[in-house]
Amino acid sequence: MARTSNDTGRALEYVISEKFYEVGFKFGPLATTHRRNFAPYFKALPSAQRVMFESASDNILNWVLKSFPQIPKELESLPDNSGSVVDVVLGTKSQTVNLSIKHNHLALRHNRPHGLGNRCGVSQSQENAYLDELYAIEKQMRNEDPAIYFRGMKDKQKWMKKINENAKKHLELWANSAPSSIETYFGYLTSNDRPYYKIEVSSRFPNFVYVHEFLGNRSPSSVSLSFNHLDYLVLDYDNGWSIYKRLHNASSKIDALSTINRSSTGDWKWDVQLINQPNKKGFAL
Repeated sequence: MARTSNDTGRALEYVISEKFYEVGFKFGPLATTHRRNFAPYFKALPSAQRVMFESASDNILNWVLKSFPQIPKELESLPDNSGSVVDVVLGTKSQTVNLSIKHNHLALRHNRPHGLGNRCGVSQSQENAYLDELYAIEKQMRNEDPAIYFRGMKDKQKWMKKINENAKKHLELWANSAPSSIETYFGYLTSNDRPYYKIEVSSRFPNFVYVHEFLGNRSPSSVSLSFNHLDYLVLDYDNGWSIYKRLHNASSKIDALSTINRSSTGDWKWDVQLINQPNKKGFAL
């Protein structure tokens, strides 16, 4: 059943893809698997939401066929671990339309604190220095607040703030000592290597569908980091982009802390959201 946000996202991907299948698009191997596996999520939605998703999918199909009349009728899905925010690829290598499908928000690429150094492309010694401090925070958290589940912690916000402050500290250090980390991390968060359209389906739009264009962006050379009133980490880039990262626990149970691999724990995750982008282009369907 579609009980989680991820399940609802799978339901939306299913019904959008199904519309393309009905007009003759040939599915690739993973798209075929998703068509079979994601159908139950769509069927489990409330009837009103199914109707909304059906209507939105019709609008998306019509927009693609009108805007890209020569697109080859092929469709493939990308896996969650593809390294891209793109969910569905239409066409072939010579002519491609990439779609990132969202049902409730304008999210960018999420990431985890333990992978920050790798995502920024810094040296092993720089990453190790960051991980040493992060590991110390994680160890202190478990010693001072030995809960099994996050809901049982006395002060989860305290540890989230420490993890965010450590990330901010090292992002600023890397921006000075390894300036390429600014562009590398920005590119990762925004999928700047692959032009795409982000399709947002939400009841807050009159016709339920809004298309945001992410068709390549000027890379930044500097970044300013701060915290907003909710203690979210804010990144303001000199190319006009502003994003925030909201830290939260990625599962209900607190992982055991590995004494061998400091980057192995999956406790924490940043949800990344767009605040502003220059020359923002988008339109309702």
